Amino acid sequence: MAQLIEYLYLADIAYASKADGQPTAFGWTTQKWEWATWYGDGFQGGIFVDPAGDEVIVAFAGTKGSLSTAPISQNTANLRIGLHVIPNMAGSAHAMVRWAQENYPLARLSIVGHSLGGGLAQVVGNWTGVPFISFNGPGMAGHLKLSAFNVFKPKQMLRSIRSDATGRSSGISFVVRHDFIGSYGKHVGHFFLLDQNGGDTHSLQAIRRGLHNHGLLRREPQDVSARWTG
Repeated sequence: MAQLIEYLYLADIAYASKADGQPTAFGWTTQKWEWATWYGDGFQGGIFVDPAGDEVIVAFAGTKGSLSTAPISQNTANLRIGLHVIPNMAGSAHAMVRWAQENYPLARLSIVGHSLGGGLAQVVGNWTGVPFISFNGPGMAGHLKLSAFNVFKPKQMLRSIRSDATGRSSGISFVVRHDFIGSYGKHVGHFFLLDQNGGDTHSLQAIRRGLHNHGLLRREPQDVSARWTG
């Protein structure tokens, strides 16, 4: 079974740029990948399979850059979340998880994401019943409840109506104390507050330090070249 450190690295690798090429990490192979486009729905993520072929993790990227450098599509998604609306990219994220379910029916399947990607992990985990880990993602429980009444988004509405109550979802949200994004809204599933040393609260480095401080990281692979994007 994948360790927390592997979820951390896959959440980071989900931020890869086209210049990096299709990413891979410590034996996990990339089976499907989608790049974020400037004017599309902004979704980026990949499906990773472990060396034994019996575990699959779907990783969602967060916002790639700052407000001035990120794709318009991703800034639009963040704005929608601020307005308590599930962003359109959740449909693409849902489709990727459904593809993994259909193509790896016997594998242990889970979802991971950081920041905006962590919000998507909560939403899609709730819709599909797939276990998820969210790192400093915004709380999306309220968004899911409201989407069940959003007749302007019928697909989202039906998924939210059919899904379990957000408190019963099989997932966990790790949030660094005082992180602005992670502190927003009520989270889906379980919630774990991390304490860490340093002024940075949002990046994956901050999550990593917090997990270390709580004794939750058992090992660190030696052959990982993660960029630790924020």
